[in-house]
Amino acid sequence: MPGGFEWGGVEDLRGRVVGVTRGYSYGEEVDAAVAAGELEVIEVPTVEHLFSMLARGRVELALANDSVGYALARQSPQALIVPASRPTGTDVYYMALSRRSPSAHLMPAINGALAELKREGLIEQVMSPR
Repeated sequence: MPGGFEWGGVEDLRGRVVGVTRGYSYGEEVDAAVAAGELEVIEVPTVEHLFSMLARGRVELALANDSVGYALARQSPQALIVPASRPTGTDVYYMALSRRSPSAHLMPAINGALAELKREGLIEQVMSPR
């Protein structure tokens, strides 16, 4: 959909052919609707396959992790990939090292580098559509 897809809830996905990548979670609301058979979904093995189907019109919508979707959009600038108005779910990522790891002493430096990347806006830039 050239201008993106505006949606408020899973009811807005009903009646559309939605592509998903096998094994991924799309948030509790969408996952529950898929499990209950309330949505017409086509499962594919990879996000690249999913976006190929989207480009060929085999699916109307493709659900994908935003960072993966943005990376694929940058690789194929001719493809019109527009993020939806809201995500299907959100994830929090953590980095952990065992206290016994020979690299455990690096954790303060890693945390400092991540904080600096966030302060400089580089994390947001990497996670943006283009």
